[in-house]
Amino acid sequence: MRGLSLLGLLVVACVFLFGCGGGGEEGARAELGRPAYPRGVVFEPSSGLAKIPGDERDVKLLDWMTDPASWRPDECTLTASELKAPTGKAVHMSIPVDHYGGEEKYPIGWPRMYHNQKPDDVDFSEYDYFEFDLLVTMSRPKPPASVISVVLHGVDKSRSYVQVTGEPLKLGQWMTYSKPISELDCQQIAMFGINISEVNYEHRDQLEFHFGGFRLVRSSHCRVMKMTADPAIVYSDRGVIRAEILVEGKVTGIRIGVPFLLSRGDEKLRLETLPVKRGKQTIDFDVSELRLAAGEYELTCYPDDPALRVSVPIRVVSSPWEVSK
Repeated sequence: MRGLSLLGLLVVACVFLFGCGGGGEEGARAELGRPAYPRGVVFEPSSGLAKIPGDERDVKLLDWMTDPASWRPDECTLTASELKAPTGKAVHMSIPVDHYGGEEKYPIGWPRMYHNQKPDDVDFSEYDYFEFDLLVTMSRPKPPASVISVVLHGVDKSRSYVQVTGEPLKLGQWMTYSKPISELDCQQIAMFGINISEVNYEHRDQLEFHFGGFRLVRSSHCRVMKMTADPAIVYSDRGVIRAEILVEGKVTGIRIGVPFLLSRGDEKLRLETLPVKRGKQTIDFDVSELRLAAGEYELTCYPDDPALRVSVPIRVVSSPWEVSK
């Protein structure tokens, strides 16, 4: 075992407070060590949405990621898991926390493993969520606030994170974590990284992580998940109503587009079908010939389908003075 000198303690403190840079894999390791990442969430694709007849999860399993030989572990051991994930095989990442071993410069470091993706493995942009299943056991009775990080490295050197936190993690139970593809900084993935920050644990903590079910998921129906007017208050002489939308699901089969309806109360003013693509985008709804009067309106997508319908209010004013009313 290696003791810590005063200089070593200063280095560790600097790394913890400020992180550390660097290029290539060493830079990636440093980035993986930062504790403040967005938290992961337990995900159900139909949460908050009415069920749609015939709708199914379209799943692309990344089953090659459950092969221990395809990963490069460091300061940890990786084997085939003796446990079965909800989707099948899993890998077992075992970490004995050691505040005196590890790399000479960073004894309190980042036990980690990396997995490179081939360019033709899969196109993340064709799906809506990246998911995986995780079961955690550890020698301590309560997990820390930051448990483990899964990092997606883009071909353009960008990174996105799925952070597993102590809440809502339940030790000894399989849980599903997810990241919306629309929230990724990178959609062409070059490498996966999984790591802990030893600073979040006590010396000699024993950690067991079982990963399985790496997959990409989308709905079999094209859905507008979010819609906001931009702006929500427009002048009556404006010829276009603009909305920001987030589209998920299988859009390749949409030959015409998504129907949008502008209405005022029970009066239907204009119905138009507009082409959409997956992800975040802007649509322009032409109202130039309507010569809208001041008042309250509503823009609705899929107006005739209660399961898919999403609406946003729009206020039309004739002058800037009405905005404050």
